[in-house]
Amino acid sequence: MWWLLIPAAVLIGKKIYDALDEGVVNSEAAPQPRSPHVTLIQNILRLKILLSASNGKKVAILGQPGAGKSTLIHNLTQGKSYPKPNIGVQTDATDWSEWPYCDIMMRYENYDFVDVPGYDTLNHPASVFIDFFPFSEFDVIFLVISGKIRGSDENIAKCLQKSGAHFFIIRNFSESLGNDEIKLITKDISERLLPQLSQTPSPMLLQNRIQKMLHQRENKHRIIFLSNRTREGLEKVWGTINLRTINA
Repeated sequence: MWWLLIPAAVLIGKKIYDALDEGVVNSEAAPQPRSPHVTLIQNILRLKILLSASNGKKVAILGQPGAGKSTLIHNLTQGKSYPKPNIGVQTDATDWSEWPYCDIMMRYENYDFVDVPGYDTLNHPASVFIDFFPFSEFDVIFLVISGKIRGSDENIAKCLQKSGAHFFIIRNFSESLGNDEIKLITKDISERLLPQLSQTPSPMLLQNRIQKMLHQRENKHRIIFLSNRTREGLEKVWGTINLRTINA
């Protein structure tokens, strides 16, 4: 029966080849150099195929290198996912740029977790994820930050908003934050990473104030303060995952 797998393998290979074949724009144009990130793009496209075939609840964890994404998945799954996340302090501990058949999805019970490599590195530039990552294919996405918000974080957040993905912001390493710091960070995240009200002025001042209040209240629910060390906030992450997948 092995021969029945050949058509499917050929179809998947053709989809990946078509998406990666940037060598010729048209028959009259000169050949263009291939992307230096072919393997990364190939793995992202393979992920999209795997997602379309998955019957689980799909959860993606994005963020800068060292933000604690892999440890978060380890804690959420109690270390029982298959395969296990690759936890490391070095840059590109989770690497999709070297091997075109690396592990890109982790199964735990009825959940499929994707530990996305830290973006904004030489091997995993944010621009590749912005152009190719299937944001809208997930039930919920968490954007994890651990310190100062960078321009690439803002660009990824804009892409998430544009795609219509259901996403939340996790501020990791929060165990040492005081109440005043949490308020300032919440304001910064709300202004820079979450959708803003239209800048078009409205003659109805009271309505604008109500909209702003509702917007601020909604943003507070979309920001989770987490500590992988103390596991504070972990229950809220699980609650968000289950709420989103139930309502999806």
